Amino acid sequence: MASRVLKFRTGIVIAIISGATSVIATWWLHPRPLLGVVAGCLLGAVGGSLQRRSLAEDPSAYISASSLSAVRKVMASTPSGKRYLYWQYAALLVLLVIGFGFSELGILEVAVGYMAFICTRELVTLGALLKLERATTIV
Repeated sequence: MASRVLKFRTGIVIAIISGATSVIATWWLHPRPLLGVVAGCLLGAVGGSLQRRSLAEDPSAYISASSLSAVRKVMASTPSGKRYLYWQYAALLVLLVIGFGFSELGILEVAVGYMAFICTRELVTLGALLKLERATTIV
């Protein structure tokens, strides 16, 4: 049975929406939230690689997950997934410090940085999602 939650197409849509939001906001806001965007991209790359490893550690559990809460439960059961969940909270904390400690934009810098985080994380994870989706269609 194919996972109804983890889809390659969904990952692409999330990456496009979050990336477009980040780019448009960066272009529109003055001063530009470049520190938040750069930090979000770097943090997202690490987060995506942790998610990618987690998908590789227990693909059958991810395939059988039928809800977002089930996916989170599977993620928390793998070593890389557990690290990713902590990393996500740490990334948000870093973005909050950047937004409120080093920027005039405050929460806007945090939001744009988090959109960059989401976009980069999804782009890094796409290959693993495609592999997972192909594995479910073969079975």
